[in-house]
Amino acid sequence: MPDPCTEISEVLQEREGDTFFITIKTYRSPGFCIQVLAPFEEIIPLEVYGLPAGTYTVDVNGVQATFDLEVDNI
Repeated sequence: MPDPCTEISEVLQEREGDTFFITIKTYRSPGFCIQVLAPFEEIIPLEVYGLPAGTYTVDVNGVQATFDLEVDNI
């Protein structure tokens, strides 16, 4: 987060084929706020029910990583 006044306002998730697209939208309150980069963690459960085993890509606001689903999740 760019500053302590910025908050996550919405998390959107959609899947196209073997890629999950996660969009994290933020909201910043108007007014003055000190500019301090602060690490944060947000856990977003992926909707994997019913997916076959395989390698999947997760794209969060343009940053990508992959994971393997070892067995069918049916």
